[in-house]
Amino acid sequence: GISLVEDITARKEAEERRRKEDLQRAEEEAEIRTMEAALRKREEELRRREAEIKLRAAEKKKEEVRSRAFEELRRSKEELKKKETTTVGDAELGSGWLCRFLRFQLGKMYTLMGQLSKADALLTEAFGSFVGTTDLEIRTVVLATAALLATTAAWTLPAHAQQTIRLTAAAGHPPVFLWVKLVDEFFMPEVDKRLAAAGNKYKIEWTKAWGGTLIKLGAESKGIGDGVADLGFVSTIFEAARFPSQNVSYYAPFGTDDIRTVTTVVNGMQDRIPAMGQAWSKNNLTYLGGAALDAYHIWTNFPIHSVDDLKGKKITAPGPAANWIKDTGAVAVAGNLNTYYEDIKSGVSNGVITFATGAWGAKVHEVAPYITKVNFGAQYAGGLAINKKRFDKLPPEVQKVMREVGTEYSERFAAAQTAAASGLLKKMEEAGAKISELPAAERTRWADTLPPIAKVWAADLQAKGLPGDEVLNGFMDGLKKAGAHPARDWAAR
Repeated sequence: GISLVEDITARKEAEERRRKEDLQRAEEEAEIRTMEAALRKREEELRRREAEIKLRAAEKKKEEVRSRAFEELRRSKEELKKKETTTVGDAELGSGWLCRFLRFQLGKMYTLMGQLSKADALLTEAFGSFVGTTDLEIRTVVLATAALLATTAAWTLPAHAQQTIRLTAAAGHPPVFLWVKLVDEFFMPEVDKRLAAAGNKYKIEWTKAWGGTLIKLGAESKGIGDGVADLGFVSTIFEAARFPSQNVSYYAPFGTDDIRTVTTVVNGMQDRIPAMGQAWSKNNLTYLGGAALDAYHIWTNFPIHSVDDLKGKKITAPGPAANWIKDTGAVAVAGNLNTYYEDIKSGVSNGVITFATGAWGAKVHEVAPYITKVNFGAQYAGGLAINKKRFDKLPPEVQKVMREVGTEYSERFAAAQTAAASGLLKKMEEAGAKISELPAAERTRWADTLPPIAKVWAADLQAKGLPGDEVLNGFMDGLKKAGAHPARDWAAR
């Protein structure tokens, strides 16, 4: 009985505790709700006051903008009116002043527009998006003033504004080779320099794409002619189908090692013989300057003392240079500067006929350490050209500068290539290459061993309706008049 009473008492006490806790919880929740209501009311009051502050600030800002806009319009009209009375003798001064005035005023007008936008943003944030009569009035003033200045500027500024011309220059070879390097480091910056000195009316924005990144070696004329690039070095040696006459020196080897002479002779022929000059224009190109390579020699992985040492050997030769080992017992292998090293290293060939500046860039001496100075002669290899349609649309001042710098490019290239060839041969020797010179009698014997490759070439051109004989005779005569003594007269009957 005692246990039952104790249990009933315990339950009653527990129920009383729960009732008190529920009551306390309800009172606390009511107090929280009251506090939350007070906070919401306070927040609403704060937002209202903040809105009022923003409104006053926005209205003040707009009034300031409005006053400044009207004042700027008044001043602009007064200044322009004064300038209308400028005498003829002061016309040039007035024009220059007006340009500066217009730029300054336009800048202030757009600043006012920006400030007006900020004022509008404050109003929008406070009351939503709307534009009242005052807004429209201010906008009308500012826009009218800006329009007035912009219209007047359109009459004056273009005569003084700099025009940007965008051109892309490309080459199949990388700039480690001098003919590309000079385009990059001389032609382009020199054109920029002369245009700036001529009044800075035109500025060229160059994009460079060397090393076949845009146009592959042997496809430069088509790439530039088609507009893939605007300007670049065209290797005519690899494009005989498009430039058949330009390869004349390669069919008349053993001429002269004078780079300038070969370049000058070929450039002159391109001016005198229509078919040669038209080879460029027919491919939608304008010729700017040419480049002849330093004298070709032979790099091999075996020593050469006479023509007989070539028998049974595989020699890499570029394009028509393959003719230079005909009837010598050697086998010609096609290739170019980009393949010479691996061709020799992998055993595709035993050596290569090339020139010192190209061999150094291709590191040929590392795999073919025997350098025999045969002197096949300097060879015309191509020229700097620009897309003809693009060139014809350029301003006359820009065309003139490009032609002048193109002519100087030819001169500079000849001098630099000559100096570089001598220096690089010495560097190769210092690096372990073994340099020897083919005896004069063996050189003459080599030249006489070859079949009449020049006559065959000229006859082939004649059969195609091209002046092959005129080109061959012109080249040989040009060398002789320049004082050269070719080992063989390829034009002789």
